[in-house]
Amino acid sequence: MVAGPHHNPLVRFFEAIGRRSLYIFCVHTVELIAIPWYLFAAKYADRPVLGISLQYILSLGSIWLICALLQRRRDLIIKLFPARYITPRGTDFSECFGCGGAAVIG
Repeated sequence: MVAGPHHNPLVRFFEAIGRRSLYIFCVHTVELIAIPWYLFAAKYADRPVLGISLQYILSLGSIWLICALLQRRRDLIIKLFPARYITPRGTDFSECFGCGGAAVIG
């Protein structure tokens, strides 16, 4: 029996990163602005490998923690406020806007 592509741990890892890429980008941007990493680098100037390793671990850990909190928040919102209406695929919304599908140029 051949395992499907979704059973590969590496594929699941990249799918998880892809699903959270916007969160990762936003958190990383705020982190770079909010945390003075240059002070951290200056403190470990005599041991650069240790400084870089600690900075990487702290940065990765904070990004992972905030992404996990955002995901839990999303799950909680979905649980507390379930969707009441499910829009079927292929629904034509043109009549909702009163134009009957015609473009209004004015």
